[in-house]
Order: sequence, then structure tokens, then C-alpha cells
Amino acid sequence: MKYIQDILSKESLPSEILTFKENFQDLLHEEQDRREQTERLLLFQQRAATDIQAKMPPSISDSSNPAKRCSVEIGRNVYLVSLFHLGQGKRSGPQLRWGLLLNASYFKEPLLRQSLQTHMPSEKSSWIVRGREGQTVLSSENISSGSLIVKTNFTGNFPDWTLEFYHEEPRLFEGFLFSRRGIYFYMFLLIGGILIFGLILTLRTVSRELELARMKSDFVSTISHEFKSPLTSIRQLAEMLQTGRVPSEERRQKYYDVLLEQSERLSLLTENVLNFAKMEEGCKEFTFERTDMKYLIEDLVSSVQERVRHAGFDIQLEVEDSLPPIMIDKDAIVQAVNNLIDNGLKYSGEIKKVEVRAFKEERNLVIAIQDFGNGIEKDKMDKIFDRFYRGGDELTRTVKGSGLGLTLVKHIVDAHHGSVHIESEPGQGSTFSLKLPLEETDRGRK
Repeated sequence: MKYIQDILSKESLPSEILTFKENFQDLLHEEQDRREQTERLLLFQQRAATDIQAKMPPSISDSSNPAKRCSVEIGRNVYLVSLFHLGQGKRSGPQLRWGLLLNASYFKEPLLRQSLQTHMPSEKSSWIVRGREGQTVLSSENISSGSLIVKTNFTGNFPDWTLEFYHEEPRLFEGFLFSRRGIYFYMFLLIGGILIFGLILTLRTVSRELELARMKSDFVSTISHEFKSPLTSIRQLAEMLQTGRVPSEERRQKYYDVLLEQSERLSLLTENVLNFAKMEEGCKEFTFERTDMKYLIEDLVSSVQERVRHAGFDIQLEVEDSLPPIMIDKDAIVQAVNNLIDNGLKYSGEIKKVEVRAFKEERNLVIAIQDFGNGIEKDKMDKIFDRFYRGGDELTRTVKGSGLGLTLVKHIVDAHHGSVHIESEPGQGSTFSLKLPLEETDRGRK
């Protein structure tokens, strides 16, 4: 044996010898295990009979309890013993025919530890197996400092051991979250969140409805005033002309101009209201036809100039001669441009001048209306196309209007697949540009 070990202890060995070395080591381990088992069995044979007799009750032959089990400690070894009674023998009294001997160390480490670790995987839980004298036989890797929650004895074929389970006390916040109070708290938060969300939604809805109601009320009030003012002027002038109280032909002509202006104003206001109602209902229709834009714009500006001439307004027109005809709804475009010119006249301030330009820019026909009046602040440019919106409190008190003109302009231009652009500086005036595509598109009725 020593000779073999000397050979295998050399550093460089052939592969065949290495294989032999591994097999030899396995044989050594097996021989060591067999020696330990033999010594354990010999020790049991020598000393176990007296211990087993002392532990076994005299009723071992009771047929209702044919198996008796106990644990025997001999030196450092613990043996688990099961004795079975086979009944009456043929020649003599009760006979103990056979038994079962189990190595407690094998039962403790591979079987019991693995089973407990499988069923107790939590880091906050731990377990301890104690012997009859209270000594620790087996324990988990983490020994919890928590409280003992379960203590039980092994029964059946198990040794006379005690199994104790410990669980770490939860922290205050953690215990609250996972307790029944925590569940009630979650429910309270959920119900409170739903109530708050419903309250916010209700407040927003009510606020929006109140704002809409206020806007509608202002709209009705403004429209009533807008209708009443020109009707009053028309009625007064018509009565003066009817009764012949006009002193001169020049004054009579001026009254005719005012009547024309007020009637045009009523007509434009009526069209805005009717078209807005159709737009809200989604039934506004557009009829597209090829139109000479140069002639259309010149005729429109001439009509407006004739209407506002007596008030001292000057409308300047600049139109390119090479404007191509495009597909548009003439009435809708006339209304949009008319609204922008009327808007420029209202907010022109002391400089009673409006410039209208029509020109071709890349693939678009551009109609630009520029005034030299109040201008628009940057933070309000996105709002001026909203329905019923009117520039501000001061302007609303001094300038008449329904708040629908620019809303209709945006809707009409969108229907023509165009766009509206604004350039404005407070106190320097504003320029509204309508960009209409030149290329023909398939546009149906809308």
C-alpha cells in the first residue's frame, strides 16, 4: 500500500496512471466508509442490547402495536431502531424476529436538512432541531433573532427530537402594510383617490360648462347689440330720407353710403352666424369651381372700399397679374377675406389704412391683409381662432364683433387644404396671410 502511494504521489504521471489514481482514491474513500460503518455496527452489537431493553416497554408483543421505535446513543453515534413483532412462534412464546437500524447522521444531514431548507426558503425564517437534552442537533444557516412561532416533536420513525420554527418580527411599516389594517388603508386610499378624481373631473366639467355658458351669454349679448346697432342706424336714416329732412344732396348721398355699409354689415354678420351654426352641426357644404382670383379679389376690395369710403378708410390693393385660376368655393373665400378686412378695419386704430396683397409663392396663392393698428400679443395668437374669443377686455368694450369671424376663416381655409399665418407686433399692426394650394386636388363636397 505504501509503495502504491509513493508511486501515485509523483508529480508527472502517464494518463493511464492518472486514471488508476482516481480509481484508487475512490476505493480508499469507499474503504473508509465501509470501515466506519463496520465499526458503528460492531459498537452497536456490543452495547445496544442493554440500552434497547431498558427503553422498550414490556408490551412489545401487543398485536395492536406491532412496531416499537427508539433512538440509541452509543459514544458519538446515534442509532434509530425499529423493532417488529411477528406474532407467536410455533415452539415457544413471543419472538422478536427482525428489526430495522438507521444511521441517524445520514437521516439528519442529507434528508432532514434538505427537506427543511426546501420548505422554509424565507430569509426571515429559521429553524432549529434540538435533542432530548436541549442541545442543537441541526439548524438553518441563518439563525433568526425573531420569536418562536412553532415548536413540535418528531413522531413515528423519527428520533426523540424537537423542531422549533422562528420568524423575524416585521418592521413597523412593513407589518402595517401587510396586515389587515394595511388592507383597510389601501382601500381607503383607493376610495379617496376615486372621490378626488371624480371631484376634479366634476369641477373641470362644471367649470367648462360655466365658461361655455358665459361665452354663449356674451355671444348672444354681443350679437343682439351687433344687430341692434345697424338696424337702429338704418331705421333712423330711412326715416330722415322718407320725411325729406335731409338738407342737401351731398348729405343725402352720405346717408345712402351709411345705409349700404350698415346693410352689408348686417349681411356679413348674418352669414357668419349661419355658417357657424352649420359648422357646429357638421353640415357645412362647399362647392368648388375654377375661379379667376385676380378678378375676385379686385371686385371684393372695390365693394368694401365703396362701403367704408365715407368713414375715411383707405384700402390699398396689390395683385400680381399672373395669378392662375384655382379651385375654390367663391362665396366661402369671399367671406373669409371679407372677415379679415373687416377685422383690420375694426382694429386699425388711428391709421385708417388696410393693405391687401395677392401673389404666388411657390405652390401656394397667398392673400395677405395687413392693418396698422393695435396688433396682437404673442400669448394670444393661439387663442384668436377660438370661437367667441375677442382680443381682450379693453378691446371688447370698444370694438364691436361677434368673436366668430376668425373662427370661420380658419374653418374655410382648412376646408380648402390651406393654412392661415399671423405676423403681429403690439402697437404695430397685424398681417393675416391665407395660403391656398395652386395644384388641383380631388375635393368633394364637405
